[in-house]
Amino acid sequence: MARSLNLEDRCFLDKYGEWETMLARFNFFPPCPMPNQAHGLKPHADVSAITIVLQDKEDEGLQFLKDDQWFRVRVLPHALLINVDDQAEVISNGLFKNPVHRVVTHSERDRTFVAMFCNPDPDNDTEPLASQ
Repeated sequence: MARSLNLEDRCFLDKYGEWETMLARFNFFPPCPMPNQAHGLKPHADVSAITIVLQDKEDEGLQFLKDDQWFRVRVLPHALLINVDDQAEVISNGLFKNPVHRVVTHSERDRTFVAMFCNPDPDNDTEPLASQ
């Protein structure tokens, strides 16, 4: 991320502090008889810095909101999805955006995915980089 903005390599990592955390969330969504009436996860934006997602290998249930339209995230076999979250948006002074996203249900198949949330030290103040 820092290199893409022509910044020092560790500038984002240095904002994490010494007691950063990583939390895992395992999600299972059973088949839903009325998928148009129920969300797997309602629209939201993550508060961590980065989220790493291992999607279900067969079903595209994750969607991102852009220009008031929902777009499905294609599943790429053996790939991880990286999402920039609130903390990274603040640190980058808005250059990286935290997208609103949701998970939709499916009428016939269940769905499983894992999300890893990377959080800065909670005792650190989250603020934009000085060079931004």
